[in-house]
Amino acid sequence: MNTKKIISAAAAAAMVSAFAGISVSAEDTISVLVTVSDGDLKLVQQEVIVSDDNDDGFFSIDEALRAAHDQYFEGGAEAGYASVDSDYGTSLAKLWGVENGGMYGYYVNSNMAMSLDDNVLDGDLIDAWVYQDTTGFSDKYTYFDKRSAEQNAGSELTLVLCGIEFDENYAPVSVPLANAEITINGEGTGIMTDEEGRADITLPDEEGSYLISASSADAIIVPPVSMAEVSAAEEEAPAEDEEDITPEPDEDEDIDEAAPEADEEAAPAEDEPEEAAPAPDAATESPATGNTPVSVFIAFISAATAAASAALAMRRKNKNAD
Repeated sequence: MNTKKIISAAAAAAMVSAFAGISVSAEDTISVLVTVSDGDLKLVQQEVIVSDDNDDGFFSIDEALRAAHDQYFEGGAEAGYASVDSDYGTSLAKLWGVENGGMYGYYVNSNMAMSLDDNVLDGDLIDAWVYQDTTGFSDKYTYFDKRSAEQNAGSELTLVLCGIEFDENYAPVSVPLANAEITINGEGTGIMTDEEGRADITLPDEEGSYLISASSADAIIVPPVSMAEVSAAEEEAPAEDEEDITPEPDEDEDIDEAAPEADEEAAPAEDEPEEAAPAPDAATESPATGNTPVSVFIAFISAATAAASAALAMRRKNKNAD
């Protein structure tokens, strides 16, 4: 068999398997989370079910945003969304009902996308916004390091806020965003991010879902999003229970330490049978007479001697008679 043919066939099979991993043939729909803003938030990390509308075997940003409007915008995508073909691929023409000549932005998983034709995968995060500065395009995309969190009521949550800037080669660069005020459910908290973009946030005492975002007096920012699910704090065990538990090891130690003393005190009891050793000798006495074996033996010898003497005397008597 030709070895080259085998290798070629294996390589072809591997390529087919790799492409199949991102093809719609494996699944008909995917789920993504979409956020849309126009100065303020319009749609916040809502789950969107995306279909392959053009049957090309992949899911795109365009298909995801169109589905988001169909599922959440009044009047659907027909009323609130539009995209057009351009020299740079498919571009936005209307977002959340706003038409401003193409002044829009969109990121996937906090990374800049090149075109609405870019692919998206199940579980991706899509952020789209309408530019507020339509001349200088100074709107700064921002994001938190945690897009969601599960916390106890009244606990502290630390978030780091970053923004996207561009270097001399127009490449995107992520930098910490300082002096931005944290908001919870749209209300200012007075908590400001430090030079590293960090903010320590004390969450409300009540259970529920809370939208954490930020605003800045120094720049136009695309509002970041982090959803905090707050649950009741776990109750700590009563202090008295702890006190009841802690003495137990000490009691065990006391018992262990006292054990040798008990053994030493009990030791003489084991020696007592040795002191009573003569008692078994008494058991050798005859149950009937109480005589010792030596006395019995002597008596037996005496009786035997007497019997022998009597027999001898009888024999002599008979002999004399003859």
